[in-house]
Amino acid sequence: MPDDPIRASRLGILEKLGLTERRLSGLKVRELTDNQRIKIIGTDLELTTSSITLTPGKPRIGKSHLTFLTPVLVLTEELASNNVALFTSSVPGATFPSVQIEFPQIKKNKPHLVEFNVSLFDKSKTYKFRVFHFPLGGFQDISLTQTQVITALVPAIPNFSGDLGASIQQRNTVGENIGWSLHSVRVTSIS
Repeated sequence: MPDDPIRASRLGILEKLGLTERRLSGLKVRELTDNQRIKIIGTDLELTTSSITLTPGKPRIGKSHLTFLTPVLVLTEELASNNVALFTSSVPGATFPSVQIEFPQIKKNKPHLVEFNVSLFDKSKTYKFRVFHFPLGGFQDISLTQTQVITALVPAIPNFSGDLGASIQQRNTVGENIGWSLHSVRVTSIS
């Protein structure tokens, strides 16, 4: 049986990231609870019953879409464990490894919480991310040492009817050589 060059390439990329297929399929995703979402948004109101969830395998729903900048591998298999985009600081590029979402407002004039569900591959290192929200262009720098949900709170913009967005951008250096994966991005608003 001839070797599969696509699988061989995939295995090579995983090896460079310090992963195996088994470890990749076992990556855990941590999601926020509704109570945590309400606390971050800073309200005692209820969350909307509709939310937007995008994944590497389903990067577009209606007018909502994900954009990946400098991923090393995007796996879009149906199994949730293999529906990921893999990134690393070790591959220099024109831009930092990033994920961006653009979406129509779920509820006009209300804040929107964007959750980036990521897994970090090397818990002995500190991951540096810049978290942006649009259209106002605010950002914050965060550091992580364990897998968690990275959140961006897009504030309410009175009388604005355009699309909103958020992004995360890895800020580690090439020499730090640390990888991570994106599993999904969820957007929620309040009633």
